Amino acid sequence: MPTAYQGSQDERILNTLAALERRLQAIEERLQQPGSLPADEAGAAEAPPVVRESLEYRIGRNWLPKLGVIVLTAGVAFLLTLPLSVLPALVANTLGFLLSGVFLLLSRYWAKTMEQFSRYMSGSALLLLFFSAMRLHYFGENPVIADGMLTFVLLLAISGINIFLALRTRSSYLAALSLAMACAAVLTGPSAWLILFGNLVVAGGTVAIVLRYRWPFLLPFGIVTTIFAHLLWGIGNPFFSGAAAFATEPFAHFVFILLYTLVYGLAAWQMAEPGTEQNGQVIASLLNTAMPFLLLFGLALASAPDAIGGLHLALAVVFLALAQAFWIRAAARFATFFYTMAGNLALSVAIFTTFAVPSAFLWLCLQSFLVISLAIWFRSRFIVIANFGIFISILIAYIVMAPNINGILMVFGVVALMSARIMNWQRDRLELRADMLRNSYLITALFVIPWALHHVLPGVWVSLSWAGVALAYYALSKLLSNFKYRWMAIATLLMAVMHVMIIGTTSFEPTYRIISFIVLGIVLLGVSLWYFKNTGKAGAVEESTGEESGSAVGQKS
Repeated sequence: MPTAYQGSQDERILNTLAALERRLQAIEERLQQPGSLPADEAGAAEAPPVVRESLEYRIGRNWLPKLGVIVLTAGVAFLLTLPLSVLPALVANTLGFLLSGVFLLLSRYWAKTMEQFSRYMSGSALLLLFFSAMRLHYFGENPVIADGMLTFVLLLAISGINIFLALRTRSSYLAALSLAMACAAVLTGPSAWLILFGNLVVAGGTVAIVLRYRWPFLLPFGIVTTIFAHLLWGIGNPFFSGAAAFATEPFAHFVFILLYTLVYGLAAWQMAEPGTEQNGQVIASLLNTAMPFLLLFGLALASAPDAIGGLHLALAVVFLALAQAFWIRAAARFATFFYTMAGNLALSVAIFTTFAVPSAFLWLCLQSFLVISLAIWFRSRFIVIANFGIFISILIAYIVMAPNINGILMVFGVVALMSARIMNWQRDRLELRADMLRNSYLITALFVIPWALHHVLPGVWVSLSWAGVALAYYALSKLLSNFKYRWMAIATLLMAVMHVMIIGTTSFEPTYRIISFIVLGIVLLGVSLWYFKNTGKAGAVEESTGEESGSAVGQKS
């Protein structure tokens, strides 16, 4: 028995090997035929060429469905706002729900064949459902639900269900629409505190969804909807109350603006990664600085002008804290720049509304040191460039608005000198390779300081004071080994000569005229003698090469 079994097994093995041999021989013969190709190459040769979808079809398949659904939804919404008195009350009140159900059925019907179109119809159905529920209390003479609190709870429930469905289907589009409906539902709250806390909860929910599902575009969308909802409440909620009036109570609603900023700022901070800044994060940082600032300033100016200074000081602290957080976590240049400049802008508003003119300009001028210090800490040349523009704007505003020019103008000149010195000291940290910005500060000081002395001192002492400033520039040039101060000294001396020649000869008394000419002449001769003695030395080499310092000079500066 075992022998027979073994024999049959051997036969099967031999038959299998023979079959494999015949198959291999057939494949070899086929490959040897002319024009034959391997299966993979043949498939590649027979593959149809890739045809790019034309612009016409992209518009027809992508944009026209969106526009069609939006227009259709808007038309149905306008229809539901009509009194519909010709229809029975039951039909008029349920028409919106019926249409919403029809849209949902169409969405389910097209879910597999036209997925994108199905999502648009789902959003339209959810929006119509929300609007139909709102119509039970609003937009009609005889509301079905007279209790505003019940309407508020119903709308919140519908919004919550919509958010749940959007997250279940992983649809960021439906999530954004549902969050917008949640903001609208919050605005129907019967009290200010419910509206404010509800809006803050929606902001927190938006942040939670963004962090959980990593939908970065939802962050700027949430900022816009939250701030816009607060704005609508702040101007009297005209869509639901029918009248516009700035809200004055509770005053703590300004604190909620700061909380929105913190919530969205910390969400973007949590998503920040070192070395990379996505477009959505950059847009979110820009919106989270511009929109809260404008909202706080506008509402405070309209309803609480006496509190503008304190409110903007608090906003400046929030902005600067977020700038510091972004820098420490990811060295995010754009986010750090936006929050830093917004913080300093808020601080400028606080200073200008707290102090009277012209004292406010003194503090605004000194604020320039804070900005440059932040620029050094954040290694941001963008902040330095923006600060120079702000500095010049404040200087022009002081000249235009101040009733008379006084010693504050001298402070502007000193701040310009010190700013240039700090920038030269930290030029590597600020990544400043060109001298144009530092030279701009020095040129500002060159003209501002003599102008300030002209207004502060009696006319007979102006020329002598300018000569003293020129000597101070020479001393700085010697101390810092910087040839630029010598050029400033020469320019100041020439201005002093022009002043004494024009004004001194026509307006000064003989005694002061003689003193001015003699002292200025001695200074000019002394400076000229210094140049004769130092010709060909290191100073002349510095001037001829146009460089600010050598290795030893770099150590001094």
